[in-house]
Amino acid sequence: MRPSRRRRAQTGDSRGLNVVENWNSANKDIFYGKAGDLTGDDREHVEVSALALHLVQATIGYLNTHLIQIILHDDPKLRARLTPEDLRGLSALFWTHLNLYGRLELDMNRHLALGLAAQQTTTATA
Repeated sequence: MRPSRRRRAQTGDSRGLNVVENWNSANKDIFYGKAGDLTGDDREHVEVSALALHLVQATIGYLNTHLIQIILHDDPKLRARLTPEDLRGLSALFWTHLNLYGRLELDMNRHLALGLAAQQTTTATA
């Protein structure tokens, strides 16, 4: 591989690593027991903790993806301004908008309006 190609590949790799490292730093805040470390008396406790953390991460990524889709669907001017590089830079791995330590009122009788937005997005792209 030529040196210029190697440098570009390394730059791309380091950008990807920065995203992953940022996401991993969220683990410390999301899983705040024992300074973010998965510790426990037995293997099952650690395994359940890791699975719960993965579930929370997957949920955050899923909801963030919907947020991005809703914003891009509702604002065609913004969508038109985005270049291919901008679109490649979009990532669902952000977490600074999360309320990690606040109170969350959970109403199991109501649904989030994400299904309607997802339907609109899929019909618009079809």
